[in-house]
Amino acid sequence: MANARARWTETPAGGPTASGPGRALLCEILGTGSGENAQLCSGKIRQQLDAICLRAIERGETAPDTEVLLDRVTAPVVYRILFAKQLPDVSYARVLPKDVLRGAGVSGS
Repeated sequence: MANARARWTETPAGGPTASGPGRALLCEILGTGSGENAQLCSGKIRQQLDAICLRAIERGETAPDTEVLLDRVTAPVVYRILFAKQLPDVSYARVLPKDVLRGAGVSGS
């Protein structure tokens, strides 16, 4: 669970959304008045997290709840991409899932 979650978290922090143009595009997509795009993004992220957690459970590992992962891993990275002066780096993104797994009593974190 720890390795898959860490790799998934690194993608937004080190990927195209964490660049200047990527940040602007993300703001524009999410800034449409209806909120439909934000809901689509949230749904896709939930699906990805659910799949990661399901694979961990199938391996006999304990997986945190998807809502916990959204609140304590995904949200801080997205917040920093959208609002912080400095974009998040991969080292910051790696710490977040480890903290969640450690707090949930999951070994190997």
